[in-house]
Amino acid sequence: IRNIHQDGPRQSIVQAIIKCCTSLEIAVSAVGVERAEEWMWLESAGISQFQGNLFAGARLGGLPAVAWPEKK
Repeated sequence: IRNIHQDGPRQSIVQAIIKCCTSLEIAVSAVGVERAEEWMWLESAGISQFQGNLFAGARLGGLPAVAWPEKK
């Protein structure tokens, strides 16, 4: 997912995965989202479930603070 917003070949692969999963009625989750640009591209591609440091960093022994970035 790293730099998906800048990488055409990766975008093509992810779009094909989304299309396949959609046709099989499988929900797609994007994991490892670290930048707002990645999140915005993935959301525009049709993904609605996200996980990564952009939203909440890993934390040992507790729940991290959750942040939802604002769109530009």
